[in-house]
Parts: sequence; C-alpha cells; structure tokens
Amino acid sequence: MDFIKHENPVLIGVSFGGLIVQEISKIIEKIEFIYQFLNKPKTVGAITPSSRHLTKKILSFVDFKKEGLVLLEYGPGTGPFTSEIVKYLKPTDQLIVIELNPKFATDLKEKFKD
Repeated sequence: MDFIKHENPVLIGVSFGGLIVQEISKIIEKIEFIYQFLNKPKTVGAITPSSRHLTKKILSFVDFKKEGLVLLEYGPGTGPFTSEIVKYLKPTDQLIVIELNPKFATDLKEKFKD
C-alpha cells in the first residue's frame, strides 16, 4: 500500500496496486452537495457539482489573456468553476461570486480567503 500526498496537506489518497482511491474530501463534498440539494432545493441548481471536464470546456470560451476582465459567477456551489477561474485571474481582473446557499457561501469564503 502506497500513500500519496496531495499538494494540500489535508488531502491524502491511498494507492492499492495502482488503483487510487478518491480523496476523502471530494467524496464528502459530493455528499454535502447532494444533502444541500435535498435540504434546500431552491438554493441549489444541480444534484452534483459540475465536472472538471464541463468546467474546462465552458471556460475554454473565456479569453483570459484580456486585461481587466470582470467575471460574474452565479451559484458557484462548491466552487469547481471558481477554482479553475482563480488560476487564470490577473491583478487587473475581478471575479464576483454570488451564492444563495448559506452552507456553500460559508465554505467558499473559507476556501477562497485570499
């Protein structure tokens, strides 16, 4: 059994003969997302977070080379788009995030303190 340390020290995956078990935090995030969907359906627009593939595909239409971008993200949920967008933001860019779900809003504030 090999332990694989993720860049975030809290997240750890375990390898069993080449099969990597998903990071526990990602599983918990999906369970929390579904719980929020069932608990507060008027504040959650999907049953699961957007996939990495969908996120990259949609963001491929954004020209991040432009200066002074102003991006508005409505309903970021657990932040799959936000996480990708912040990788490309320049000092002159601005990202405005609006989240109606109180749990997601709190988690996003913690996740993106900077």
